[in-house]
Amino acid sequence: MKDNKKRNLIIGIISLVLLIGVVGITYAFFNYTKTSDNNVLQVGRIFFRSSQTKTITLTNVFPISRETLTTDPTNKNIGTFELEVSGDTDYEEGIEYVISTVNSSLSSNGKKVPIGIDVTISNGLGTSNDNYFTSRNSMNSTIYKRLSGNSIVGDQTLLVGYIKPNTTIGTAEGINGSITIRAFIDTDKIVISDTYDGTESDLMGTTNETVGDRVVLTTTEWNALQTNGLSFQVKVEAHQGIWVDEPIYNTLRMNAVMDDIQSTNVSSSTGIDFSKISGDTDSDGILDNGEGLYVRAGTENDAYPVLYYRGNVENNVYFAGKCWQIIRTTDTGGTKMIYNGENTGTEDAPACEPASGTDRQITLNIEGTDTNTFPFSGTGLSNSLAYNGYMYNTPVYSVTNGIYEEGSKFGNGVTWDGTNYTIEGVSDTLDANHHYTCGTVNTTTCSSIRYYYYFTSGREYYFTLTNGKKIEDVVGESLENGTTESNAKVRVENWYEANLYNTIYEDKIEDTVYCNDRGIYQLGGMNPNGGTLTSYLIYSGYNRNNASFNPSTKCLRPADSFTKESTNGNGLLDYPVGLITIDEMSMAGGKIGTANANFYLTTGVDYWSLSPMVFYVGGAHEFRVWSTGALTDTIPNCILGLRPVLSLKLGPSITDGDGTGASPYIVK
Repeated sequence: MKDNKKRNLIIGIISLVLLIGVVGITYAFFNYTKTSDNNVLQVGRIFFRSSQTKTITLTNVFPISRETLTTDPTNKNIGTFELEVSGDTDYEEGIEYVISTVNSSLSSNGKKVPIGIDVTISNGLGTSNDNYFTSRNSMNSTIYKRLSGNSIVGDQTLLVGYIKPNTTIGTAEGINGSITIRAFIDTDKIVISDTYDGTESDLMGTTNETVGDRVVLTTTEWNALQTNGLSFQVKVEAHQGIWVDEPIYNTLRMNAVMDDIQSTNVSSSTGIDFSKISGDTDSDGILDNGEGLYVRAGTENDAYPVLYYRGNVENNVYFAGKCWQIIRTTDTGGTKMIYNGENTGTEDAPACEPASGTDRQITLNIEGTDTNTFPFSGTGLSNSLAYNGYMYNTPVYSVTNGIYEEGSKFGNGVTWDGTNYTIEGVSDTLDANHHYTCGTVNTTTCSSIRYYYYFTSGREYYFTLTNGKKIEDVVGESLENGTTESNAKVRVENWYEANLYNTIYEDKIEDTVYCNDRGIYQLGGMNPNGGTLTSYLIYSGYNRNNASFNPSTKCLRPADSFTKESTNGNGLLDYPVGLITIDEMSMAGGKIGTANANFYLTTGVDYWSLSPMVFYVGGAHEFRVWSTGALTDTIPNCILGLRPVLSLKLGPSITDGDGTGASPYIVK
C-alpha cells in the first residue's frame, strides 16, 4: 500500500532536527550533518526545506477541538510548521522520513496532555497516517495511549512517511510538494472535574460522561493549560536506501496495540472485555470495547505475537482475483483471511464492496444448480456426536428418542461376555448414576444395551450400544476423524480446487492449522458417574467464549488440528483452506447470543464456522454467525453459507491500497 506501508530502507541516514520552541521556550535551529548556509537539507536527490529561515517558531499550541481545527484552519490555537520537499529519488532507492518528539515529557503541571497532530501531505508524498493520530487506530494510537498515561520522556513517533523509488516531486529549484504539521491540545480527549477520585463515572454534571481513554484535569489545571499552552520539541529524520517491501505481518505489527490495556477505543484499564461485543457497548456514541488492530495477550512474547482485527474496521484485501478480510495472524507470521466476495471494481483498480451478504459467500454448481448455501454435515441428519466433526468415523452412533418399559432395571455400569451385556449396580431408578438399561421389564442381561443421557417428558434420548461398547467408546470414537468428510470440507475444498489450485498464487498460501475444536468442557449426561439427565455435552469453545471469555488461538487436540501436511497438524486436508472458528469470531467483536451489526463479520446472512458448540438433547450443534451478527448455533444439517478461510505466508507484502472496500490492500 502506497500510503500505509512501512518499508525497510538500507544504506545511509541523514537527519534534520527541528527544535521547536513554544511560548517562552528558546528558539532552536536546523542541525545538519552537512554544511549548509540556509535551511535546506539534501537527502540523495530529495531536498527538505523549512517554511522559515533557520529559526523556526511554533507558537500557540493551546486547547482546541478537532471540529474547530477542521472548520477554522487558521485558528490561533494551532501551532504550525511546514517542510517543503522537491527533487526526485535515485533509481531503486527511496526516502523514509520520520517526525517525532525529542526527549520531551509532554505534560502540564505533571499531568499528561493529549497532543493532536494534524498532517497535510501534498504531491506524491506517501504517509502512514494523514489524519489526527489521536483519533485513529494506527501506529500512533500507541503514542496517544502513552501521552494520556504516566510521564513519558524520549523520542515518540508522530508520523512515518515514504517517498517511493524513482518518484519525481519537483526540482531542486521548484518546490512542488509539502508536509504541513499542525499541533494542538485535543480537547475531545480532556475531561474537567474537581471531584474525580479515579472511580466515578458521572463527571461534569452529566450521566453519560465517562473517562474512557481521556485525561481528567481539575479546573485549575485546565485554566493553566489555556493560559500557558504546552512546550515540546520535534525532530525530522530522513533515510535513504534500497526499497525493500515489508511482509504483511511487519506492516500490521507496527499498527497493533495490546488488548489487555486501556487504549484508543478501549476504555477499561484491563483492556478488551470479551464478554461484550466490540465497539460502543452502552450506546453512548463512544467506542469503548475495541475497534482496530490488537495484539492478543499471552502471545506478546512469541516469535510472532498474534495480531487480530476487531470491530468495524478497514481490513479488506485483494488477492488471487478475490476479495478477503484479514482475521488475524498466525504463530508463523502468516495472515489469516476470510473470503469476502468477488472483485467489484476493475482489474486495474479492484474494489471489495459486495452488494449483499450472499455475495460474500462461495457459490458452487452442484448437479446443475448454482447454490451458495450448504449443510455442514451433508447427511441430512444431526443425531450423532460425529456430525460436529469436519471429518468423522462411520458408522456413527445415532441417538433415539424413546421411553423404556415400566419396571425396567438400571445400572451404573455393564460387563460384556462376548454375547451379552450384564447390568451392574442395579437400581429401579434411572438417575445420574444409573444410565444403562435393557429397556424391558426386570431384565438385566441383553445383547444390546441402552444408555440414557437425557431424560425429560417427551425427550427420552439414548444410544443403543452393541459388541461390548460403552458410553466412553461412543464419546471417544465420535470425536475421532475417520475417513468421512463433512459436506463443509468437501465444498470448501472443491471451491479452492476450482479457484486457487495450480495457480501462481498457491506458493503464497501457508499450510496453517484450522481448528475443529472438539475438546470437551462438560460431558453432561454422557458422564456415567454423576452426569445429570438434564445436562448436555458442552465443547471447550463454548466455555472459553461464554463463561471464561478468554478466546484462544491454540488448537490443543491433534485430531482437531486440520492441515494439509502432517508436520504441523493431522494432515487430513486436501488443500490448505478451512473455516473461521468461534474464538476468531469472538476476537473479531462477536458475542454468543448478542447481535452486533457493526463488526466486519456481520453480512446479513447466516454462515458456518468450524467450531462445535454443544450436543444438545438429541442433536449436534455447530456455531454460526447469524444474520444479525450474533454468534449462535444450529444443527449441522441446516442450510447456511460458507466463507472459506486461508492464510498467506509470512513473505507476501502489501503493494497498494488502504484497506477500505473501495481501495483494498493489494497482495500480488
